[in-house]
Parts: sequence; C-alpha cells; structure tokens
Amino acid sequence: MKLVFISDTPNPRMVGGGEYAIYKYAEGLALLGHHVVVYGQFHRPFMSALRTDAGMRVRLRGGVERDFRGAGQLNRWWDRIHTQWIALPGLRRMGGIDAIIGYQRRSSIKARQLGEALGDIPVMHIAFEPPTAMEAALGEQYTRVMTGRLAMEWEGVREAYRSSAGLFPLSRVVGEAVASWCGKACSAPVYAGVDAPSGVMEIKAREDFILYLGRLDSTKNVHDLIDAMALLKKAPPLVIVGRGYDEHELKARAAAAGIDCRFMGLVSDAEKWRLVRQCLFLVFPTSVEGFGMPPGEALSCGKPAVCSDIPILREVYGDAVEYFPVRQVGLLAEVMQRLLADRALRHDLGARGRDYVMARYQWAHCAARLESGLLGGDIKRCAAS
Repeated sequence: MKLVFISDTPNPRMVGGGEYAIYKYAEGLALLGHHVVVYGQFHRPFMSALRTDAGMRVRLRGGVERDFRGAGQLNRWWDRIHTQWIALPGLRRMGGIDAIIGYQRRSSIKARQLGEALGDIPVMHIAFEPPTAMEAALGEQYTRVMTGRLAMEWEGVREAYRSSAGLFPLSRVVGEAVASWCGKACSAPVYAGVDAPSGVMEIKAREDFILYLGRLDSTKNVHDLIDAMALLKKAPPLVIVGRGYDEHELKARAAAAGIDCRFMGLVSDAEKWRLVRQCLFLVFPTSVEGFGMPPGEALSCGKPAVCSDIPILREVYGDAVEYFPVRQVGLLAEVMQRLLADRALRHDLGARGRDYVMARYQWAHCAARLESGLLGGDIKRCAAS
C-alpha cells in the first residue's frame, strides 16, 4: 500500500505520546513493506532513531516558535501556503495513494481536507480520546477552555470522523468513547507499543531518582506528583522529562515545596531510555489518556510504574503496575513510600511488568494490527459530510 500520515502539531516545544505513536505506526508499516510518507511540522528528538531507510519518508514543513504574539497566525498562514503549493502537488505526483491517515485534532481535519482536494482517496484516522473524555475527567476546568477555536477544531474533528472510511482507536475505552461522541463505530483497537533498544537492560540501574515522563499540562497532574514528593520521608530527586504549558508553574511549585526536582525538557531517544533504566520507578498520575505509553516504557526496562487508577490504564496494564486513586496525593505518597522502602518489591514488579508488556505491546504487533485493519477495512472514497 501507499500510505500518507498527517501529523500536524502546533508547538515545537511539546511532544506527546500521540505524535510519537503516529511515527511509530508509519515506521512499522514501512518495515512491513509498504510505502509510507509522513507529513509533519517540527523535528523531534525521537525522529533520529526512526528507520527511514525502509520505505518511510518524513516531510517537515517547519514553522516559527510560539515565542511572540502572532506566531500562531504566521504558522497557519504558512500551513495554507505549504498545503496548496507543496503538499498537494507532492501527493498528486506520488499517485496511487491507498489512504490518508490523520490523528487527533488538526491532523484529522487536514487529512480530511487533503482527501477531499485529491478527490478519490479514502481518509482514515487513528482515534484518541475525544473531548467528552476530557470533560468527564476534568469537569468545569475543561468546559471553561472548550470554547472558540478549540471548540471549532473539535467539531471539525467530529465531522472528519463521521465522513471517514475508518476509525482505529488506541484502546477499547477510546473506541467506545469516540463512537458515542461522533456516532460512527470504530474498528478493533490497534493499541500502541514500546520499543526499548536491545541493549537497554545492560545499562547500569543506579536507582537514585523517581521519574516522570510526558507532557506538562493540567490533564497529567504533575503538580500532584510534586505535592506527593513533599510528603515523602528522605525523598530522592524527582526527574521530569517533557515540556508543556504548565512548566513554569510546576517549577515554581517544586521550588516552593523545597524538593529536588530536575526539569530535563525534551531529551534524545537514547537519553530517555537511559533515564528510564536508571530510575527507581516511574510515576504517571494522569487523569485522561488514549493509551498511556510511559508506564509501558518503564516496564519494558524492568522498572515499576505507579499509575492513577483510570479505566484506560486498567485496560492496557491490568495488574502489571501499582495504582492509586486519581488526584489523591496522600495515597500516591503512600504507594511511593512503600516502593522506596522495598528494593525486592521494586525488582519483582519490574521483572513481571517487563514480561507483561513485551508479550503484548511491541510496535511490530501494533503495525500489523493497523495493516490488517487497513487491508480488511472499508477502503472507499471519503464521503462528503
């Protein structure tokens, strides 16, 4: 098959698991022998490790960083020019495209627009959590921001889903939520994977810090983790890998709490795996997810993960991780303190967790599931809404 993935992300300083997953699906399909092109925006550290020698090509349009007023408008202007004069002509020259695949908000909208402009190419989407899941998790906190451009974007996503030739959810929980939200049934879950490099277990495990890996925004509850760290006896350092809108607030919160909190920003793929392997355990206190890759990455390195007890993480990780009630800072601190005090328990949880994820969540298996859905699905002209 000839496949085109659309990965449109507005912020060069933020990387989410969803964006990473799109590139890994594309890579996996290329390794299965398909011709795959990804149209993206900004270069990410993880891209240096992609197998672009196996039938996969990445086309990045770039943009300006959002450090000044008007940057968003400039990027939208450049996007329109790039789409009209570079992306569309390139896709027409490519010819014989079997499907265009979008994901989440802007990418799904753009995928639909490209499919309509090209006329006879089916459009499909990797489906992540819809706004109803965000509202259920965050309540009024999300309702207050679900206005204006954001509300319009989500309505555009709903129309893109309804008119699509197929929806591939990251999980059963997401599939049910998306179907309820947009009124269109989803295919079987494709799930996501982990891809710890072959030599990762040879890295010496120092075990002298707790790790958080992911975006820094309100849905991730990193502020709860910082508050829980302040309750620990003889707390080790907390290492935070990721960027996001809440970064400045979280730095101030950690300083006010007097904890040793090290913000690493975005790191290379090799550095990420080194940190995962060397941590005591990973904490993932999120309120809402489409899959939740960081716990799987920790488990793949033989490291325990402490997760908020939400349905999606129960579906994905079963009993392979330690849970605490979401937003319950005191109970999170209790779980962390228990793991800090029991080295044998940490190693047992890490070993059992590694067996669990390695048997279920390999990127090659995920790509094969997506391939099966694409080949067996209803590949047809994208219907008009």
